[in-house]
Amino acid sequence: MSVNTVSGLALPSPDAGLLVTGARGFVGTALMAAARGRGWRVHATTRVNDPVVGADRTFWMANLDVASDWSPALRDCQAVVHLAAQVHVMGAARREQADRYRAVNLDGTLRLAEAAASAGVRRFVFMSSAKVLGELSLPGQPFSDVSAPAPADPYAESKYAAELALFELSARTGMEVVALRPPLVYGPGAKANFRKLMQVLDRGVPLPFSSLNNRRTLCYLGNLVDAILLGLVHPAAAGHAFLVADAETLTLSEFSRRLAIALGRSAWQWPLPTGLFGWAGGLLNKRESVRRLIESYEIDISGIHTALDWSAPYSVTQAIEATAKAWREDHAA
Repeated sequence: MSVNTVSGLALPSPDAGLLVTGARGFVGTALMAAARGRGWRVHATTRVNDPVVGADRTFWMANLDVASDWSPALRDCQAVVHLAAQVHVMGAARREQADRYRAVNLDGTLRLAEAAASAGVRRFVFMSSAKVLGELSLPGQPFSDVSAPAPADPYAESKYAAELALFELSARTGMEVVALRPPLVYGPGAKANFRKLMQVLDRGVPLPFSSLNNRRTLCYLGNLVDAILLGLVHPAAAGHAFLVADAETLTLSEFSRRLAIALGRSAWQWPLPTGLFGWAGGLLNKRESVRRLIESYEIDISGIHTALDWSAPYSVTQAIEATAKAWREDHAA
């Protein structure tokens, strides 16, 4: 791969190809636009047989497993960002979940990485998860890049197993591997639980968070995309797994309050004793979900700052304002 250099960083040449899997997803859509702005020619894979807007080339991949043929999508690519994953299995037993996560997140990932190494890909950036370090952080003990992995569910187990397999493949083949571990990612277009929170706040519904003092580190979409692009080119990134998150950690109560204000809604919250959260979780068979809501999940990103001189380009205030602005525009009457 021919490169230009700026301050010691290898930058893509005008003909450098980048394969992005999961290109239609929340992160993939934002990454493609930013990557093209940095000079990459973007190849996109999608499970929908339709061109991906913004991609130079689109490849249909019905499945992500050991039978997938990646050779057409990898042709003329110097780098890969692997975002596609099995993220949730509704209503499945733990054993079934483990099998499906392993088939996609481990076996399917390794199939892609082996094909990439054979195709001469120089760098492979893998989207892992902060969950490989555990579900909850202890008071005053944020997770860091030197924390011992402790995956607690089949999804996290499959992500950690993929990390290990990728670094072993890198040692065999010479293809450079970088793993990034974000916590919950939010921003314009976020789905799942974050979207539910936005809906509730936009209705002006007061939430029972004022008695909670749990600290949660999140990752704004723009910060994650910036870290991915750096991981593609920084010489010191190869061979490492980095936590990526916002620079500021807030309590759930404070984050929700700021978001409500940015939406122009009531920021009033009411106190529900912590013990009643647990009782309600048991009553609704949501004990683990509620536990994650009320406990802390703090992250220390000094590792990526020290190794790659990376700092989150967007503050939490900027991220909240951008997220709220996009929501208001999408839901204007």
